Amino acid sequence: MTTKHIILAIALMLTSSVGRAESVRDFFISEPGNVFELLTQGVRAAMITMAEQGQKIESENLHHGTAKIDSLSSTFMSVKCSDVKQVELKLLTKGTSDTVIAVVETMQLPALDSRISFYDSNWHPLLLNKYMKGSELKMTDFFRPGTPKEKMDEFMRIIRFPLIMMTFGKNDGQLVASQQLKSFLSREDYNKIKPYLIDTITFDIDKVKLKRTK
Repeated sequence: MTTKHIILAIALMLTSSVGRAESVRDFFISEPGNVFELLTQGVRAAMITMAEQGQKIESENLHHGTAKIDSLSSTFMSVKCSDVKQVELKLLTKGTSDTVIAVVETMQLPALDSRISFYDSNWHPLLLNKYMKGSELKMTDFFRPGTPKEKMDEFMRIIRFPLIMMTFGKNDGQLVASQQLKSFLSREDYNKIKPYLIDTITFDIDKVKLKRTK
């Protein structure tokens, strides 16, 4: 594909993504810059073009760092926006006209920590608790049932910061949340807390909602 053809393809992508978004690639391009603030729409369109042509899927972000697409399908994509930020987009649908975009943003702080948000097809924010039941994940959710209160209080004084990573990853029908304390606490503190910890909590995808696995 020549440079002229790539520029034309990018222009067509930008035009179509505004008027009619159907797949995750369209939403990646049309996002107004609140999630992908380091990647302009032109850069995102070029990344998609390269991906669909089987070329190297890397580009330069606005801070002159490396951005790349790690995974891409019609309903899911994972994008490395910088050395410290990863974004996953997952399309949740009831039918052809009801689409919700789930966005997981993960930062390296230095341990991995994520937040999840939901948007409609025009990138208007949606209420978190409407689309993800049990959405207010806390570090206390990762302690085993029956953990004595005095132990819980002691551990929470040690932890101080909630560090929870979320990913759709290879789990097409689930969101997986995992505590990241091992990467943050001292070995002594982590080994003290470890016997009381649950490593992961999962959410099943039910149309446009995520429901905590029973």
